[in-house]
Amino acid sequence: DEQNRDREEHNQPIQQILLEIKKLNNKYDSTIGALGARCGLYSESSFRNILKGILEDSFSVLELN
Repeated sequence: DEQNRDREEHNQPIQQILLEIKKLNNKYDSTIGALGARCGLYSESSFRNILKGILEDSFSVLELN
């Protein structure tokens, strides 16, 4: 039906944007992990927790995972 077709056409760009956001999130996860390894921190999870705290406290960034 035409209403469903219109809804699908409307949702397609939104789905594309969500896919791009997921790709960027994966890219940043990889970058953060590599940076943590280079810094010689005990574990990647420790580094992520430290960075998460800094971002939340300093920039009001919230983790979406």
